[in-house]
Amino acid sequence: MTNLLELPVGKGKALLGSADGIANRIVGGWSLSGTMTWESGLAFSPSYANCDADRDTGPCRPNLVGSVHITGSRDDYFTTTGGVPLQPNGTPGDTIGPWQRPAFGTFGSAGRNLLRGPGFFQADISVAKNISLKESSSIQFRTDIFNLFNKVNLDNPIPCVDCPGGGIIINTAFNGAALQRQIMFSLRLEF
Repeated sequence: MTNLLELPVGKGKALLGSADGIANRIVGGWSLSGTMTWESGLAFSPSYANCDADRDTGPCRPNLVGSVHITGSRDDYFTTTGGVPLQPNGTPGDTIGPWQRPAFGTFGSAGRNLLRGPGFFQADISVAKNISLKESSSIQFRTDIFNLFNKVNLDNPIPCVDCPGGGIIINTAFNGAALQRQIMFSLRLEF
């Protein structure tokens, strides 16, 4: 956030253009900058437990036989079996919710990157006040606020549809370390 937009307030500006002396030092010289990042969630592929017993290579995806509901909850982000294992029996096994274990030696019908995890949102802002000291020197006070709205950004859930804990979001984004709102102050003398 280095490109600050100078606000049109103070002596010679559109707002309070006739301000002079101490009034201009208070209302003039303000700058503003901001960035916002808004992204959809990362795609992930559903999987199921003990799939290596069904086949020896390839993706580990169950059959999709219904609609998957995305709740957005940290404790149950998408429709799972609630920890009840999908049962094999040579032909496609029992259906639990929208999931079914594929027949022995076959791949499941659930597509690659079928589901999307939680989205990402972050807004950052900088506010600066420039004060002229003499003709060739000035001082700048600046405040930078990162994650202005203190939004927690979550990581993808555990993709296993029939594992205990499947569908649960354990971590926040940034490898488990949430970027909480941070405020930084700085003072700079230019001469």
